[in-house]
Amino acid sequence: LSAAGSRTVNLGNFAFSNTEVTMASNGGVSVSGNRRVNLPGAANVDLNLTYANNKLSASGRSNVSLGNRVFTNALIQIPDTGVLSMSGTAGFTLPIIGSRTFTLAAVDGVPRATWAGTASIAGINRNVVCTIASDGTATLRSATDIKIGDWTLWASGTDVLLDDNGMTTNLTVCGQNLQVRAGANGTISGSASGTLQVGSFTIANGTLSAGNNGITGTGSIGTGGKAISSASFTARSNGSISGNGSIELAENLNLGVAFSLGPSENSVSGSMVRNASFRGPVAIYDFNAATAVGISGSNLAMTASGKVTRWQLIPSPTPSNPTRVQKRYPLDCGNYSGAVDLANGKIELEVQAVGGFASATASFNLW
Repeated sequence: LSAAGSRTVNLGNFAFSNTEVTMASNGGVSVSGNRRVNLPGAANVDLNLTYANNKLSASGRSNVSLGNRVFTNALIQIPDTGVLSMSGTAGFTLPIIGSRTFTLAAVDGVPRATWAGTASIAGINRNVVCTIASDGTATLRSATDIKIGDWTLWASGTDVLLDDNGMTTNLTVCGQNLQVRAGANGTISGSASGTLQVGSFTIANGTLSAGNNGITGTGSIGTGGKAISSASFTARSNGSISGNGSIELAENLNLGVAFSLGPSENSVSGSMVRNASFRGPVAIYDFNAATAVGISGSNLAMTASGKVTRWQLIPSPTPSNPTRVQKRYPLDCGNYSGAVDLANGKIELEVQAVGGFASATASFNLW
């Protein structure tokens, strides 16, 4: 003996009408029913009902598309809870991660695919998860911050859009927008050019370049009357820069300097030795000067210090040169220091000869 009938069976939001239910004489139950459904990423899917272990379920197979990425013959199931599930694997090639096998799933009834593993980004192997959404959009999430130097490009746990060329972010560096990209192989690149600003300093003809190790730049830094030209520097996320350049003191005379400039603290350092003489009415003063450049506010400043030697001028006329004089009797006047006018290299010192023989205001031109 057996009994049979038909009815509508619901699995969650999915209704199977005209489902045939049969009960055998031994108490066994069989269910026969099917329906065609349209699901996100899968159209016209035929689902067949089954009854096992006192539970109803439905299943079928279909291609599932995530944008232009397709999972062939994926398994689609609806258990007695009514929660849609999808399963399947497919291989896809994406920038940064290369060719990988993705696993299909359904989340809140919407298909998506994931892959987890390691990938090299900014020269470091990182644990990452790549997710492909139902529309085919791919994102990449790293377990650690992705940084270059002290710049954080993408924080850990952030889903970053992965397009055909890699991942992109925008930074403000020295007042300039800098687009930074992790390319197909995970290498960092990016460049910008224009006028840069660091604190109160303007950098003319500026360039910026991003790489795996950080952000570097070049340009001519305005520092009052004299600029730091041919400057190359590292830019930091706190708005400061540090590097090296040169100051053109005069034609064919350049002073190499190291600098660190920023919104709050600034330093410039460089030094060179210069020798200069000043001729007074009765003596010549020689200045063996060690110069040092620094910065005050946003302007360069130079000091010079060293020994001054006084030479007495002794008339030594000759028939061909009746006004000839010679330097005689050197006297060590001691060590002196003072400020140098960067515009012309001039320094004035009040020089006192040893023993009090003479004193003078000596004006030395260091270049």
